[in-house]
Amino acid sequence: MSSEGSRRMPKGLMVGGGALLALLAAVMVAHNRADSGQAPPPASVSAPPAPAQAPPPAAAGEPPAQSGAAAEPDWAGLTFMDVRGAQLPVSPVHGPKRVTQARAAGFSRDTGGAVLAAVHLATRVSPQLGPEVYVPAAERMRGDVEDRTAFLAQLDADYAKARAASGLPEGEPLRIYAQVIGYAVPVAERAPERVTVHLLSRGAGPDGGEVLVSVPVTVSWWGGDWALEAPTGGRWPGQPVAGTGGHTLFREAR
Repeated sequence: MSSEGSRRMPKGLMVGGGALLALLAAVMVAHNRADSGQAPPPASVSAPPAPAQAPPPAAAGEPPAQSGAAAEPDWAGLTFMDVRGAQLPVSPVHGPKRVTQARAAGFSRDTGGAVLAAVHLATRVSPQLGPEVYVPAAERMRGDVEDRTAFLAQLDADYAKARAASGLPEGEPLRIYAQVIGYAVPVAERAPERVTVHLLSRGAGPDGGEVLVSVPVTVSWWGGDWALEAPTGGRWPGQPVAGTGGHTLFREAR
């Protein structure tokens, strides 16, 4: 591998292309703080805790694993890399094998690879990482042309708004206030060529509490790797959650 380097909330929300997908809570905090004129509190970027229990056995419909790989994700040796403030998991088993600040590729063709692809690819289509990262990442998304166009347009609009509020120069990345800490992959949403991963992010809430949000992200196997699909209408349905139940948490980096 090469490298550069619980407050009450609405039952559901639509996350636009310009809201940081993998770090959704950060955008919610930043927007709320910007509206109130208050500075957002810093959030910990330490690795998330280990899962309380092992994930359930693999079920029919599981994407085929590579030779020698377990059907369920193997998180042994998991480490974390920093991408402009976002802490992203990297696995010697599931990838990515080729990664820079702007791009991640080389994921295993199994559930573990799909999970990490969802984390890496969705994080990179975020205004917080700046246009140098999110523009080419969004252009590599699969799906309907109109959905991809709407997604990128919203990214640009949200970046411009957040950058102006922060006073940063054009092109600079924005501050990140949340991290992806886990995932869920319902059996009904697994298939050999297409997997929907529900990413769980955690960040500081506007009143100092913790905010947890789960967002479904779909990746499809195309051209020998997992690719991120643009959501219908350029918007992802985000769901605030009260706790981490139902999600597998990534192990702590070693």
